[in-house]
Amino acid sequence: MPALLGECFKKKPTNIGVMAGIPFIPQIGQIEHNLSNLVTDCGGAYIVQHGLEMLRLARNEFDLIDPDTLVLAHQYIRPESSLDEFKSWCRRFAYAFYDVRAWMDFVRRFDFVVGTRFHGAMLAIQAGVPAGCITHDSRTQEMCETMGVPHRHYDEINGRITADNLLDLFDFDPERYGETRRTLLQRYLTIYKDADVPFSRDLLAI
Repeated sequence: MPALLGECFKKKPTNIGVMAGIPFIPQIGQIEHNLSNLVTDCGGAYIVQHGLEMLRLARNEFDLIDPDTLVLAHQYIRPESSLDEFKSWCRRFAYAFYDVRAWMDFVRRFDFVVGTRFHGAMLAIQAGVPAGCITHDSRTQEMCETMGVPHRHYDEINGRITADNLLDLFDFDPERYGETRRTLLQRYLTIYKDADVPFSRDLLAI
């Protein structure tokens, strides 16, 4: 899989999914706004992952969202629009998933996934889709480094994120990714073996 994924990282993306952040991190507000523009430009998807209020944006449950929180999300994601325009944008582009397999199947329709959520990037890569994570804290940075997920710190990004510069922002080395995956697998299996816990033999084929 890493080799095939590496080839996909060489192709300019046109259909892009965005892993939506949460509207409570001021330092990445401009990036989240840029990502919403990217979704609009390419007709992609804005996939929310965390926070009941964000999930409600994707469920068209605007009346259930605290009014102050709705304003905050509006100003964070689409500040140039009116509130009604923002709601229409969410109806058109925002998605939420409650089943991992359905989420992975949906992500396969894109040729790149980008955003500020580690798990969204990891899931896309598992589905064979190139992805890049924009990190803003040590936790996300360390998870990306540990798992070999392509990433950039938010303060390394200047200007708009577009389909034209995505591949320049996120490097992917398929050989290094494959080696990282095998090393982590061995550590994982060692835990099971040391604890004398049975595990699927299918894991040995990875």
